[in-house]
Amino acid sequence: MAMLLNKTRGRDTKVLLGLGLLATVLTSPVLVSGTGGYLLVKTVGSLLIALCAMGRVYCTAFLGGYKNQRLITGGPFSVCRNPLYVCSFVGVCGIALVSCHLVIMVLLPLGLWRVYEALVIREEQFLRQTFGQDYADYCAVTPRFVPALVRFRLPETVAADPRLLMLAVRDGMAWFFVLPVFDFIDYLHRAGLLTSLFRLP
Repeated sequence: MAMLLNKTRGRDTKVLLGLGLLATVLTSPVLVSGTGGYLLVKTVGSLLIALCAMGRVYCTAFLGGYKNQRLITGGPFSVCRNPLYVCSFVGVCGIALVSCHLVIMVLLPLGLWRVYEALVIREEQFLRQTFGQDYADYCAVTPRFVPALVRFRLPETVAADPRLLMLAVRDGMAWFFVLPVFDFIDYLHRAGLLTSLFRLP
């Protein structure tokens, strides 16, 4: 069940990002390259992507290879039940901003939110069956998405899995790949090598 959920999440996320990339090619950016607004939005977007990458590595350290085998409630999992998804959503918002395309800024975060919301509901059913009352008690005091920072607490020890951490670092680096991709597409538009089919205000 858990593996199936991960597969659908990965597939749906890739589809959304692919559609976002296509929208970047077919539409004109809403902000002009080199302007103050353009630089500000790109900078904020890049910071959100960096926050996502670091956050996902930090969250992975607390899983210790025990995901779906042990109920993890310390560290980032003490402030919300789905910190990895929250980090990913922050990263997607960063990608949307870096694109400087209005259609992506609006539709990509909304699309991913819908994907994650449906996915988390299915995951929670699985976790309730797996961990029973312990998970119900955890849900009663820990928000699903919006972090309750006052609840943050660290466990005495964390059994990190070096293999998972390395995968998380590699995953984190992949988030930055969108930066040169969007810059290259922007260059192609400005050079007249790509013609936008749609112009949005």
